[in-house]
Amino acid sequence: MVKRILRLRASPHAIAIGTAAGVFVSCTPFLGFHILLATAFTYLVAGNVIAAVIATWFGNPITFPIIWASTYKLGRFMLGQSGTETPFHVSDLSAKLSTYSLRTIWPIIEPMIVGSVPIGIGCGLVTYIATRIAVAEFRKRQEARLRARREAASAKIRAEVVAGIGKRPS
Repeated sequence: MVKRILRLRASPHAIAIGTAAGVFVSCTPFLGFHILLATAFTYLVAGNVIAAVIATWFGNPITFPIIWASTYKLGRFMLGQSGTETPFHVSDLSAKLSTYSLRTIWPIIEPMIVGSVPIGIGCGLVTYIATRIAVAEFRKRQEARLRARREAASAKIRAEVVAGIGKRPS
C-alpha cells in the first residue's frame, strides 16, 4: 500500500492530503461508508482521491478495536460521561447492535463520533506530514536513480563511439 501511494502521479501535497483524509475517515464509526466519505472529503479539499481510498485501509480488523475503544473513551470524556459505567452491558451489546435501532445504539455511537474527530485529526496530521516527506524523498531518490542510469548509458555510448573510431572497416 505504501509503494502504491508513493508512486501516485500528483503533487506531494495532494497525495498527503488524500492520505490524511483517508486515515481521518477511518477513525470514524461509519463502517461501510469510509471509502465514500474519504472520496467526498478528499474531493472537497483537492487531494488525491486514490490516495484517500488506499489510506482507508488504516482502519482494518487489527486497528478497529483500538480505534473504537479510543474514540469511545475519549468521546465519553468529552461529553462529560467519564466514569466506569457504560450505557450497556457487554453481554447485551450484540443484542443492541442486531436490532439496528438508532435509539438503542446511539449511546454507543454518539461518543464514538465525538471522540473520532480529535483522534482522526491527530492521526490525519501525522499521516499528512509523514506522507508529504516520504513522497518528496521517494521522488528525490527515484530521480537520482534515473540520472545515474542515464549517465551510465551515456558513458557506455561514448566508450563504444571511441572504440569504434579506432577500428578500421575490413
